[in-house]
Amino acid sequence: MSASRYRDLFVEALGFGLDAFQSDALDALDQGVNVLVSAPTGSGKTIVANYAIGQALEREQRSFYTTPLKALSNQKYHELCNLYGTSRVGLLTGDTSINRLAPVVVMTTEVLRNMLLTESDQLRDLGLVVLDEVHYLQDPFRGGVWEEVLILTPSSVRFVALSATIGNADFLGEWFEVVRGTTSVIVESTRPIELHNHVAVVPRSSGQVEILDLLDGARLSDAARRVDNLMKSSRKFRPGPKWHGPHSSAPPPAFRAPRRSELLRAAADADLLPIIVFIFSRAACDDAVQQCRRDGLLFTTPEERRAIDAIANERVRDFEENLLAVVFATETLALGVNMPARSVALERFTKYSDNGRQFLTSGEFAQMTGRAGRRGLDDEGHALVCFTPDLALHDVARVALAAPSELHSSFRPTYNLTANLINHVEFETAIEIVRQSFAQFEADHRPRGSRRPLSEQLIARHRVLEELGYAKDWSLTEHGQLLRSIYHECDLLIAESLNLGVFDDLEPAQLAGLLSTFVFEAKRSTKANAAKQVSTKKRRAINDRLGPQRRGTLSERQNEITALSIAIFDVEARHQVPHTKEPDGRFATTIAAWARGATLSTVLDLAELEIGQTSPGDFVRQAKQVVDLCEQFSRMDDRYGVAQAAGEARDLVLRSVVAGTSSVHPPR
Repeated sequence: MSASRYRDLFVEALGFGLDAFQSDALDALDQGVNVLVSAPTGSGKTIVANYAIGQALEREQRSFYTTPLKALSNQKYHELCNLYGTSRVGLLTGDTSINRLAPVVVMTTEVLRNMLLTESDQLRDLGLVVLDEVHYLQDPFRGGVWEEVLILTPSSVRFVALSATIGNADFLGEWFEVVRGTTSVIVESTRPIELHNHVAVVPRSSGQVEILDLLDGARLSDAARRVDNLMKSSRKFRPGPKWHGPHSSAPPPAFRAPRRSELLRAAADADLLPIIVFIFSRAACDDAVQQCRRDGLLFTTPEERRAIDAIANERVRDFEENLLAVVFATETLALGVNMPARSVALERFTKYSDNGRQFLTSGEFAQMTGRAGRRGLDDEGHALVCFTPDLALHDVARVALAAPSELHSSFRPTYNLTANLINHVEFETAIEIVRQSFAQFEADHRPRGSRRPLSEQLIARHRVLEELGYAKDWSLTEHGQLLRSIYHECDLLIAESLNLGVFDDLEPAQLAGLLSTFVFEAKRSTKANAAKQVSTKKRRAINDRLGPQRRGTLSERQNEITALSIAIFDVEARHQVPHTKEPDGRFATTIAAWARGATLSTVLDLAELEIGQTSPGDFVRQAKQVVDLCEQFSRMDDRYGVAQAAGEARDLVLRSVVAGTSSVHPPR
């Protein structure tokens, strides 16, 4: 079929006309070049990918569609099955393998990186790679994978890279030109549906939720400015260093935050349903659902509820078919998952990060509010930020009006990458690969001397591996071969622990607890409060199902890991390599107790004693990281004696609330 005929049929099948940026992207694909698309969330970037995949099928070439998340990969798999048929689409996510030899395969980006490093036969006849959510390359822990894929993929393969709006798309495109050849950069900054920003606030005078406009053009609205001014005035009379009266006589603030049920009733009255309410905790999402049930909120008719019950196992479809009125979600839903709504509400404008509680970035705000407004159903979308007493609305306006943030590289030559380069390419080629990274490209455009060249970092890590016995000259020892299969920021420390038998003869629950040593990292607020909290709190009798012997074994093995970490630090210091993340064993007994069958309330009590107050959402997040590491261990060579115990440990941790939120599932 001719290219023009294929395009006519493709557009005809869509049933609607193309936007200008989509048409420009298809023009570039017709010319056979790489395409980088930077466009707002929900603008229809996937159409560009689908067109490119169809082209590859016409040419009898394979296509790989990569995503950063297993959940997103699962969704894309089902979407592409609907487009091209299940016989032509496969899925690879590490723990799931469906039709792996299909002409179109959806996978996580790490899976493709691993294929490239192992020179997999799967790469034969590969003609196209779609990199969805390519802005993920700035993720501090996983972002380097995207750069490795772009650098290592054979030059004959064409790329379609899809990104949320970024401020330096042209600069990123210049790097694409260097590593991939001719690249057309398509930038769309206008949302397909106009967005109106609001603030939901409850004046004390009325006790009723008011939904106010946040902005008036490019400035804070008069109504929002009035809220800020009244809150600023009332703070002068609130209890604090200058307040000398009794607490009870202090005037209350002029406004308060809306309760969840109040917010939803107000949204319904303003005809803003269906709505996605973003809450930065899985457990809080569950609590929100229960709270709405207790308050008797019903936004559906009996007929709609029966329809929902009939398709309860297809939860996303409920929303797409306009049956559900409210969805409580974490921000993961905003990342590429196709679930738009008329409105989006943000329960808080701050969230915890490694640096404590921070304002949302303009990129995070745009990603979530991008779900507001359904093409073909809504003339406009609405974003509601819930007022909180500690929030100044001019800060919200500043973020909402901010230009798209620039994308910056997080790539660095890890020990795992170094080992894989040693194994697969010559020294000169390895140096050239890191020189081609976006990180180096950025460094080369900064003033001289602002950053140590990545090639020097690679050489320094190679010297560390030589000193520790993982490499001899530019070749790997047996220990080095092990390091190739460990994908984690503590890769070298984990390899050392394996090689020296730290994980030998452990029960599965003990292994799970010990692996948490590499993944656990307390929030800064927790770190600050934990010592004080634990020292003043008497240890209660908690049935952690461990006993003194298991606890003693965990403590001994943690001390061994700490000693290995110190030894690695010494070698890294000699070669001027940034230190490996320090192990932290304070979560080990909590995870081990969970793996032994302790209840959620028990392990949360245990965690409170060990590290300070821990929310269910924080526990689940840490447990999922342990599950991922157990999954890696379960695939290791039997000679290390950990595969079986790791598989059992994975299954023991992956239960109840952890299983309900995880995309890794134990084999049936």
